[in-house]
Amino acid sequence: MKYPLYSLSALMLVSSYLYVNENVSKSRALMPIPSTEVLSAMTQVRDDFQVGFSTKGTSVFVDCYTREYSFTPNSEKPLASVLVYVDGAKVDEMRTAAFIVKDLPQGKHRIKVKLIDEQKQTTYTKEFSVHIQSSL
Repeated sequence: MKYPLYSLSALMLVSSYLYVNENVSKSRALMPIPSTEVLSAMTQVRDDFQVGFSTKGTSVFVDCYTREYSFTPNSEKPLASVLVYVDGAKVDEMRTAAFIVKDLPQGKHRIKVKLIDEQKQTTYTKEFSVHIQSSL
């Protein structure tokens, strides 16, 4: 089954902002600010490929970040793209850092994203699970 993917850098930022604001207002609590020691430890961790995601209805919003590569052809960094797999089946190759996997059926799904370079060599791989619940 093919799941439609859509590029959406700006939409991802807006939905992340709305999601955070909605959850903060619901809980009526602010997130604690980490101590200096925690911030120091966080800055020492180097993850060259990060993947964030959120679900809404039957869609999964995915946002990738890498220090070494770019998704923009005119960048000084090497060009990269992302292979997207749902439940072990390749869905698409995305040439953007942010995209949406739409129309996932109800249930648990395993999503894998592989960052590949221009020679189609896998550089980094990340996997995560999502649970799509009925919208009824």
